[in-house]
Amino acid sequence: MELIDLIEQKEAIELKIQEARNDVTKVANLIKKMMATYGVTVEMLDLPVKKAVKKVAPKWKDPVSGKTWTGRGIKPKWYDAATAISL
Repeated sequence: MELIDLIEQKEAIELKIQEARNDVTKVANLIKKMMATYGVTVEMLDLPVKKAVKKVAPKWKDPVSGKTWTGRGIKPKWYDAATAISL
């Protein structure tokens, strides 16, 4: 396949992507208009609500790099190295 053919295919695909995005925008606008017409609010839709993520203060700090760790998630390598007990 020639480069020019690939470029033409890419342009055609990008055009289809843009058309699909325009369709989504049209649908969203139609939904907004219908909600306003019928007095429907977002709260009435009973959509799942994303829970807020609480920020946690760091508990440990690497004295060499200054990186911190809250104690949540995978332990960083610097923490393992700093807390390793040599026998």
